[in-house]
Amino acid sequence: MKRTNRFSRMIFLSFFVALIFTLSSTPFGFVPIGIVKATIVHIPVIIGSIIFGPVAGGVLGFCFGLSSLLVNTFMPTITSFVFSPFYSFGEISGNLYSLIVCFIPRIFIGIFPWYASFLLSKFKLNENIKYSFIGFFSSVIHTILVITMIIIFFIDDYAIVKDMSISGVFGFLIGIISINGVIEAIICSIIVCIISPFLIKFHSINR
Repeated sequence: MKRTNRFSRMIFLSFFVALIFTLSSTPFGFVPIGIVKATIVHIPVIIGSIIFGPVAGGVLGFCFGLSSLLVNTFMPTITSFVFSPFYSFGEISGNLYSLIVCFIPRIFIGIFPWYASFLLSKFKLNENIKYSFIGFFSSVIHTILVITMIIIFFIDDYAIVKDMSISGVFGFLIGIISINGVIEAIICSIIVCIISPFLIKFHSINR
């Protein structure tokens, strides 16, 4: 029975890993909403954490970070140096801080949702409210962590490649939190709310 449980868990985790890499490297990972493209790549990490726990969630978060590193190394944009130490734009290049930006927020949102779910379970909230809350705030925290680290480690270089002033870049990045971040959080909240209860029941049946 334990071997069957482990096999079922590995199947589920493998599916989530494959989904993360697929969403990261294809347009399927980005939902166009007007002029904004909202990423949904972090959603499998959040749902995986809720279902499998913080360790598995952290592994999924690492896979998210790894997929981001690969995409920003091999399919870069002008700002990919903030996520990849292997990419440079002119004299500006990524460094070890790029790995911090790339991995730490993603690993954190693989750990946070399970603990949030555990704590909220004590308040006996409606399932829909609980998972909506977790999805929304996990997404917001992820966006804030990424943008904050970019400001701390790369704001000068970011301003150069964007041909903007420091204050302009600061406003631009805060705008990402205010617009993209909120839209992504709403989408994440809805998807996590809909999918999590179903997958939890399906996983428990196959344990």
